[in-house]
Amino acid sequence: MLIDGSGLGDPVYDELRRENIQIQNYNFTNASKKDLIENLSMMIENEQISIPNIPELINELKLYGYKTTRNGNIQYGAPEGYHDDCVIALALAAWQLKQVPPPGIGACFLEHKDPPARRYDLNNFDDEN
Repeated sequence: MLIDGSGLGDPVYDELRRENIQIQNYNFTNASKKDLIENLSMMIENEQISIPNIPELINELKLYGYKTTRNGNIQYGAPEGYHDDCVIALALAAWQLKQVPPPGIGACFLEHKDPPARRYDLNNFDDEN
């Protein structure tokens, strides 16, 4: 399991470690967040990951973007006053998928009982999809 290791996630990380859960920190910097979000974007575009029908996630993905700072750096995130927790959770899961070895090489995949997630075009998404 991979969680935010940039300060706010530290108490959660410590508690999970006390419970002997295998966990890794992902430390966020502008560069690491760029890598994380670009990986998510490519995995969605290449249909390597699908977007679950979770309204909060869909809304965050619609709002998520980037801006260029005065210094010319790119910052990814939600607009002021909005959250990106669901986007980051999906991006961390996608990052882990990239790191997991193929089946048969020590990986364990569990059968998912829920219906498969649907693919959405976020630019043309409406509540009837």
